[in-house]
Amino acid sequence: MKHARVAVIGGGVIGASILYHLAKAGWSDLVVLEWSRLTAGSTWHAAANGNTFNGSPLIAWSMKRTFELWSELEAETGLNVGAHRVGGIMIARTEARLDELNRLRGVGKRIGVDYQMLSRKELLDFWPVLNTETVLGAMFDPSGGHADPNGLTMAFAKGARMLGARIHEGWKVESLTATEHGGWLVSGPNGTIQADIIINAAGLYADEIAQLTGARLPMINMRHHYLITEPIAAVQGIRRDPPVFRDVDAGVYGRREGGGILFGIYEADTRDFGVDKMPDEFSQQLFEPDLDRLLPSLEHVFEAIPCIGQTGIKSVVHGPFVFTPDQRPLLGWMPGQSNHFCAAGFLAGISMSGGFGQMIAEWIVEGTPHRDLSSCDVLRYGDWAIGRYTHARAHDAYAKRYKIHFPNEEVIAGRPVRTTPMHERYEVLGACFGVADGWERPNWFAIDRQPPVETATFRRSEAHRAVAGECLHVRDEAGYTDLISFANYLVEGEQAADFLRRALPGRLPAKDGGLTLSPVVDVKGGLLGDMTILRLQSHRYMLVGSGSHSRMHLRHLLPIAEDMNLRFSNRTEQWTGFSIAGPKARVVMEALCKGTPLPNFFAGMECRIGALECTILRLSYVGELSYEIHCAMKDQVALHDKLTAAAKKAGVDLRPFGARAMNSMRIEKGVPRTGDELNAEISPHEAGMEWMLDRTNNQFVSQTGLSNREAAGKRYEMRMLRLAEHEVDPTGGEPLFQGSKVAGYISSASYGHRVGAPLAIAFIKPEYAASGSKLTAWTLGAAIDAEVLEGCAYDVEGQLARA
Repeated sequence: MKHARVAVIGGGVIGASILYHLAKAGWSDLVVLEWSRLTAGSTWHAAANGNTFNGSPLIAWSMKRTFELWSELEAETGLNVGAHRVGGIMIARTEARLDELNRLRGVGKRIGVDYQMLSRKELLDFWPVLNTETVLGAMFDPSGGHADPNGLTMAFAKGARMLGARIHEGWKVESLTATEHGGWLVSGPNGTIQADIIINAAGLYADEIAQLTGARLPMINMRHHYLITEPIAAVQGIRRDPPVFRDVDAGVYGRREGGGILFGIYEADTRDFGVDKMPDEFSQQLFEPDLDRLLPSLEHVFEAIPCIGQTGIKSVVHGPFVFTPDQRPLLGWMPGQSNHFCAAGFLAGISMSGGFGQMIAEWIVEGTPHRDLSSCDVLRYGDWAIGRYTHARAHDAYAKRYKIHFPNEEVIAGRPVRTTPMHERYEVLGACFGVADGWERPNWFAIDRQPPVETATFRRSEAHRAVAGECLHVRDEAGYTDLISFANYLVEGEQAADFLRRALPGRLPAKDGGLTLSPVVDVKGGLLGDMTILRLQSHRYMLVGSGSHSRMHLRHLLPIAEDMNLRFSNRTEQWTGFSIAGPKARVVMEALCKGTPLPNFFAGMECRIGALECTILRLSYVGELSYEIHCAMKDQVALHDKLTAAAKKAGVDLRPFGARAMNSMRIEKGVPRTGDELNAEISPHEAGMEWMLDRTNNQFVSQTGLSNREAAGKRYEMRMLRLAEHEVDPTGGEPLFQGSKVAGYISSASYGHRVGAPLAIAFIKPEYAASGSKLTAWTLGAAIDAEVLEGCAYDVEGQLARA
């Protein structure tokens, strides 16, 4: 039987890049298994345009890295990747789109790309055939351009072969069988290969490959057209090869091709492909053109680029591409399986291939990549996303490919997919809902009988006044919010404490009823989040963490629990509850618990509230006197009724508050959040979590990585900023400057309603992080003054939470 250390399933540009980067990392005995021939799937017919315009700094960086590799691969392999390094242009015909361009300029500054705003004249110098009458602005990206998909893939493949890797074309995978030693038997007509690790990079067939292992992937293949015109004299006359363009308000992308224009559109009349089952063989094939679907969109194209409407079409490419619910790839180790890595769902695989190939290889070889990939982790979706939700979201994502993505916008396609028992009650209370791990939860509650509807915008919306009222009511009276966004675990058994010492670097509670906080840390000492630890008994602990990252945390925690004398129960799907906060929270809790002594600050207990089994924690996420009441999901409505009845009896005006108010208040207190502040690119020392660490714990499995990060010193310090009032507020991700020097970036931001000022949590280079330092935040093209605070912005001494 043949053996491979890693078998990469799929010979598109992604599979070839992963093979190349694994070989570059020094691994051997590597193989790509491609059932047809290299590039036979969506790589083969890709338009292969690329630039770094993306709202995600991670994805923008991955594209930048790919473009850098064009030259490196050519020098290394001697192959021409067909690169046209012409850069890219994005055009704005609306004020909102101009805001988006300015937001993207901030991303460019984060990743080291200097985007240049263009005048109409400069735009016409590049593309004289554009109708610029309605153009409000345009932006030029000097990186990127377009490449030959086949040439790029072959260069990755040759580079991998030069380093000893193998590529088997015509090798079909028909079964994947897990072995008792954690590897895989990869079988098909050509025989069987025993692989230590399999990587699913099967593109259009990735879900079907996943199904061979008993898993599913939230992805759908969508049919897409791009067209190439006959030669156009005005295009032929452009002296230099012009940049690829995205005229996004007109819904079209394009480039010069053969003297004409290659252009593509994302039509509203969408069509999927192979949802029930992909064809047994779909290799280097296209669909018949279906141009009638494009007619409504073509009207906008002809208006923006009139010469296209006056020219014949030379050829039509109509082929499938992969869409996920959020248009981001699906990466990472598959849950409940050993050594099965997912590298699927790439919409722009050509331009993402180099950067993500590098990070995937780092993840596999080093245990974690150097950048935070949680936004692309396959575990960001649970089983709830398979089927109707993914189908609806993928169709919506395709049809709205060039829609502006506003920071306050909640996509409604496919919803609701999961609702709590409280959903109808919240509707009656006027909730405007958002989504947390598929669950519908209130973002805010409408006031003055206004409908709970929010306009998507880069500026302040209808929610601003409503959220202000919620925050101030919590400050002055008391409010309650849903705990559906929290994960809940129970660890019981003789080795429960030993497990926690191995899994977490933080201190354990010293006595029953005690609470502590701990970072969750990866093998390189980067943050995966944090965890609240409640000691119920000496061998029994409750853990509370981030619900949206629960599956990622379990990927880290569960292997440590193997072969230990304990029981680890994941109660996240079955438990929820409420957090009660405000100066009168204790009065409500005393009325609710009817004489049962309440826990002191940073303590907790199990108790019965009537017939309901609950766990109460006394800690504060929002900076007020607060309690968390955790209960079974089935008991949530009953607990709500008891809670509101107790408040009424106690004479307290208890009102609900939503996720936006909770976020505003936690930012006022400088409390970091998993994902925004607590991610793999940040160490506990940079996030100010040193005080949580147990320096005597010699069992922690990632101690070497944690020590190495500490010894390397702080690249950033997490600090609070107070910003000047401005017509726009930062929303997170904006770069910070001191003069012309990049000083750091904002990780999350909100208006602080209790202090009456815009605030942000930021990661600042130590030389700029001193209290009182004056910085500027680049926000939608404006430089907003910002001051580094000494501590948090609200109740600096923390007396309210301890009251």
